[in-house]
Amino acid sequence: MRPPVRGAGALASASGGRLRSAGMARLGADAARVVEQAHAVARRHRHAEVEPEHLLRVLAAEPDAAAVFTRLAIESVTLAEQLDAHLSTWPASGLYRDARVEPQQSERLRILFRRAGWSSIFSFVRPLTLEQLTLATCGLPSVAPLVLDARAESITAQDVVAHARILAAGRGDDALSVFHVVHVVADQPWMASALRDAGIDRTKLQSALESRLERTTKRPIRLGLPFAAIGNRNVWLGALLRSPSVVSVFSDDVGVPVQAVFRALARGSGAPDDDTFPSGDGSDGAQIEIVFHNDDFTTMPFVVDTLVHAFALSTADAVARMRGVHEHGQMVVATLPARDARKALKNARSHARREHMPLRITWRRASPAEPRTENPEGPAELDPSDS
Repeated sequence: MRPPVRGAGALASASGGRLRSAGMARLGADAARVVEQAHAVARRHRHAEVEPEHLLRVLAAEPDAAAVFTRLAIESVTLAEQLDAHLSTWPASGLYRDARVEPQQSERLRILFRRAGWSSIFSFVRPLTLEQLTLATCGLPSVAPLVLDARAESITAQDVVAHARILAAGRGDDALSVFHVVHVVADQPWMASALRDAGIDRTKLQSALESRLERTTKRPIRLGLPFAAIGNRNVWLGALLRSPSVVSVFSDDVGVPVQAVFRALARGSGAPDDDTFPSGDGSDGAQIEIVFHNDDFTTMPFVVDTLVHAFALSTADAVARMRGVHEHGQMVVATLPARDARKALKNARSHARREHMPLRITWRRASPAEPRTENPEGPAELDPSDS
């Protein structure tokens, strides 16, 4: 059996008023106990301040918090191991030359306590519970990457929404918005890699999202209910990133169009830019082949619409060629004189930028000496790894 636990008042007295000085007199007994243990973790690592990461390390080993981690599909053992490795990289404080030194609660930890208290409308009469403290700690943006990496399964739309709700509760926000969700997605390793390939500073993006959240507290931009029901990651991610408010964050606050993120997700940083156009006026009879390339984010209806409006194909022909692109990875969708090809390319690429689609469109000169196929191996100048 566990020995009797001292409450917040007893702990404050035993630790020189540490908890009371931080305004933590309303901590429940279990919450006060784990906070005291977080101080011990900070002391063991010789850190000058007690941070939320110290608290989360204690919670990861706390039996009474296990149900919360299970509900969130978080492997607490994995989380504890990751936190141990993470905390070991922090520098030790020189203050520990004095054996009497006591780590102080950081500003981040005090903010966490306040937000955890605000997450319940009964917080003014009820002590802060261990569950509230665990949810608020997991919802901090600074610890989100560690929490998400400890998930027991690959993340789905439902997972993202669940973590976004934790983030909202941890911030004390009343409603879930797309900015909470993007905050969670940006912490995913695959998205962090795509942001880097797109030339986006993830810290700048997170700051922009925080600013948007502060401005939309009273009138949040809510997330559509069908989002969480989408199973395919690329489909729900495309719907999320193409929402007008998210597009605005990337273009207005970060200074990079969201199309660049889609391109990085679809083909990484090594693909050549597709901004060249064929030269000549077509008087020499040269013909230009236009090649569409398949990806996981450009929608089929968009491809059909582009073929109809930019290349003047019938709907039936556009659908057939869209299917060819989808099935074979790439396909010649039109063969035109140079002047007409330039105009069609310009219109198609502009349409893709407006709709935030990463559709890759390349061209090559048709060789009159060789028969042309509708499913080429690919333009000669392209790296085969891009197909």
